Amino acid sequence: MKIVESLFKYYFKDIGRKYLQWLRDQCPFEILEVKFNAEGIYFDDKIGVIPREFLGTRLYRRYYVLFSETDPDRYKAFEYLDMWNTYVLQSVTESILKTKFPQRKLIPEETQK
Repeated sequence: MKIVESLFKYYFKDIGRKYLQWLRDQCPFEILEVKFNAEGIYFDDKIGVIPREFLGTRLYRRYYVLFSETDPDRYKAFEYLDMWNTYVLQSVTESILKTKFPQRKLIPEETQK
């Protein structure tokens, strides 16, 4: 766990800050085939665009999920062990949502009842 914490502290945070700056500068970018722009995120033609105000997230022990709160069947899951960028995706997405919706809290799914 200390290795992951060190990687996040000294490497992933800088990557995340770069993406957040691009978004502030209105430059679209992509992480794990998820395209971010001023309107929201785009997964693919099947799922389409999900505006930020309807973007939901779930944090599980082994994966992170982005989904549409208006249509939960429109989602995509990202596994931490298979996709190292999942940590970056999570950090950037949660930072964007926290900035836009300050009252929002990310609760791990295992603790939700």
